[in-house]
This record gives sequence, structure tokens and C-alpha cells, in this order.
Amino acid sequence: MKNLKDITDLNEIANIIKNYIINTKLSEDYLINFDCPIDILTMLVNDSNVLVRKLGVQNKNCSVQTLERIIKFDSNSTIKKTAIQNPNCSFELLDRLLMDSDFFIRDAAKKRLDSKDKTEQKEIKKGKHEEELDNMIAYYNELKEIEKQKEKQNKPKVMADPNELAAARRMATQNVGRLNINNDITPNENANSNISYTQTPDNLVQKSEPATLQQSIDAKIEINSESEEDRLFEAEIERELEQEEKSKSPSKLLITIDKLKRSNKTFVRKFYHSFKIDNDTFLTKVDDHYEIKSEFLSVLNFLNLENIDTNNLKVCGIDISESNLKIDPQLIYNKDLSNTTLDDKNLASYNFDGVNMEGTNVGVKKY
Repeated sequence: MKNLKDITDLNEIANIIKNYIINTKLSEDYLINFDCPIDILTMLVNDSNVLVRKLGVQNKNCSVQTLERIIKFDSNSTIKKTAIQNPNCSFELLDRLLMDSDFFIRDAAKKRLDSKDKTEQKEIKKGKHEEELDNMIAYYNELKEIEKQKEKQNKPKVMADPNELAAARRMATQNVGRLNINNDITPNENANSNISYTQTPDNLVQKSEPATLQQSIDAKIEINSESEEDRLFEAEIERELEQEEKSKSPSKLLITIDKLKRSNKTFVRKFYHSFKIDNDTFLTKVDDHYEIKSEFLSVLNFLNLENIDTNNLKVCGIDISESNLKIDPQLIYNKDLSNTTLDDKNLASYNFDGVNMEGTNVGVKKY
């Protein structure tokens, strides 16, 4: 078998982990309580095989929205009962199920409510297979984090340290001799230079022939135009971000994002996908499906949506191309992607069978 750490494709690793979960004898307590990544959990709960679906439905990371969808739409009564037994099945959902037309669903909900307060946290014992799966998931999460970091663009450059700048100047002086002060002269753009200029350094020019000086200098000097005011503003946003993650206040979150958008600072993109948000805050239920709350539609690119449950979510007519929201075209509401703008990175699956693609934009490809 191929060594997992020789593989860097996330989809391939996710499928390997899924098959490991299906084909390996793992303890029941572990299967319920291990931190199954959302992408892999989605693959499990939507599998055509009942036994595979059960593996996903019983896991603690299965969201309330997914559980509710399964109880309502899954044709298998065992899967429905498994969803009711999931620790995330809320009191509100259980109360509604007491009125369900299916006697067995009502009975399972009643028993679950009667035992909910008696649920005890068990110590999970791990054997060789459980430890191996933990390691596989850790590697998968590590790769996902690397991919996430790659997506962040236009990070502000670190301002040159005065001591490093002085050392670079001394090195240049030792290599080519004397440097003169003259604010009007700038480096020859056509010279074979080893110096990287973001902005022309004040008072740094050469007396000798440009090419000779440029070829002899190994030091690279980067001067960033970011002002002290910008750095203070960025630090302020980061502090507010930390506070909002603790308070989980949507109104404060939106105020901070609005302040960030209106600032027009060069580092704004650094905060893309930074503001964590959960399903309950981000989504609203409308009849038989979920929709993104209107107040968040204009700030999707600033929100961290990687753990949002998009099953039965209405996305038609929305631009999610700069967000990190992941959707499966087969699982969104009504399989409707009409007039939606998205990027390849937004797709958890490329199965478009039966999907309404009228007016859909995927990357540069238009349908």
C-alpha cells in the first residue's frame, strides 16, 4: 500500500480515510467520539450504503442541520434512529419529533429525551487501528491547513529593520567602496541587480557604474510603505477578532468587518476567511431548506466557512467565489446552481448530474 505521507492530494487522502473507517474494525465508542473532518463526514452520511451512512450519522461532529435532514429525508428507519441518538440532536429537534407521524420516530425521540440528562462522557480507549486513524486524520488536517495558508494572498510585507538596513549598507560599502548621499539618483532599472526595491531607499545610491555595484551586492533591501497607522489599525482589527470569537456576537462581527472594508487598507485580504462562524449564526431555516442570512451575503469572503454544513442549502444566485464555502452540487437545495458564481475550490464534488446550471459561472468557465 502506498505510504499516506507520499500523497498530497486532499481528495485522494479523504477517500483513503473514508475506506479505512469503513473497512477497519474500530470501537463503537471511538466511532461516535473521534473528530471526523467535515469533508469526510459528508462523504459518509451521503453514501448509498446504509451501514456506511450509519458510521457518519453517529459521529459527534454531525451537525444539527444534517441530523434533521437525515431524520426527515432518509428512507431507512435505522439511520433515522441513529441520528436521534447522536449527542448533537438538540432538545428542540427532539421535541418536534415527538409529534412525528412515524410511531418509531416518536418513540425513539421520547427515549432519547428521557435519557439525555443521564448521558455520561466515557473515556475512549484506543487500540492500534484507532491510533492509526488519528494519525491519518492529523496528516489530512495538516495538509488542509497548508492549503488554507496558500489561499491567503497579499500579506503585508514586514518593514525593514533599521539595524538590518544599516548592516546591508555596510556590506555594500565593503563590496564596492564608498556610497554617496544623493536623493535624486535611483538604481538603474536595467542593471543586473540583486537588490529588491519595493520603494527606492532614501539616501542610498552608488557613485560607481550601476552594473558593477548591482552585481557585487548580495544584500536585499525591502522597504515597505506600510505606515505606523496601518500597523496599529491592523493590530486593532486582530484584537477585535479575538474578542468576537469569544463573545460570538454577529453584530459586533459585522461592525468589525465593515470597518475593515471601509478602511481600504492594503492588508485587507489578509483577513479573508478569518472570522469564524457557526451554522446557527450563519444559516436560517426556510420551510424545508436552509439559506444564508442576508446580513452575511456581502461579507462571505471575510468569513471562515470551512465547517459550515451546506447540505440542503440554497445557493442559487449567490457569488461564493471568494469564500471558502464548500458545496456538493448533488446535496444543495433543489440541486440548483443557477446564476451562482463559484470557484473550483468551492466544489466538494464535480458531479453535476441533474443540476440546474443555467447562468452558472465556475471559475472562468461559463455554462
